[in-house]
Amino acid sequence: TEVAWRSGKLIFEDESLISVISDLNRYRAGRIVLFGDGLGALRVSGIFNVRDPGGVLDAIALTLPVTMTSITPYLVVIRPA
Repeated sequence: TEVAWRSGKLIFEDESLISVISDLNRYRAGRIVLFGDGLGALRVSGIFNVRDPGGVLDAIALTLPVTMTSITPYLVVIRPA
């Protein structure tokens, strides 16, 4: 929500991974891309610091059946585990 954003929080409640990644791409340098059928439909919930988009990626990697690869500091690829 806008109030959460203004307070420095990213709040996701049962959001699709594709939507979360779209939001994260606004807050970090470079791009995060999904590579694999059905990944975008995975669901994400949580409250995160808007200044730490890497923390969101860490939580995604720990809780969803995905593998993340940092190609460069500016390109992260998320694939099925």
